[in-house]
Amino acid sequence: GEEEPEHKLPKSTLVDPFVGSLSDVRREAARAVLQEPELVAGSAVRRRWQVLQLHEVVWEHRSLPAGVVQSDVADLARCHKPAQERIRFFSTAEIDGGLVAGPTQLPHGNLDDRLCICDELFCDMLADLTDTEVLLLHAAYVETLAARET
Repeated sequence: GEEEPEHKLPKSTLVDPFVGSLSDVRREAARAVLQEPELVAGSAVRRRWQVLQLHEVVWEHRSLPAGVVQSDVADLARCHKPAQERIRFFSTAEIDGGLVAGPTQLPHGNLDDRLCICDELFCDMLADLTDTEVLLLHAAYVETLAARET
């Protein structure tokens, strides 16, 4: 068969396949948390579940119908000052390079919104945050959204 191009974006960045699979991942993570909470407390499974819950809220309030873009994540970051300097974004070079490296860019300057931020990429972008910071960011974002609606 034909060889795959060396720098190809992962299928998870495409919008349609991502929507169904995201709820499957959330369902499995929630099931793991509910069935064996003592095993997952402080674990990667619990962490992923927390980040996916936050990603869902960002998805519901995204700026483009196609999906979450980096500008949406920057909007999220602005809600909680301590998180602003710790959330990383993908540079244009990293996107053009097929996401082999990154995210490394701070949210200053222009963000490249060609990329649809799936759950895997969102986890990568928030990797430098502690579990507590993820929870505080989630709470601050929900408060900000509520204030915007009033």
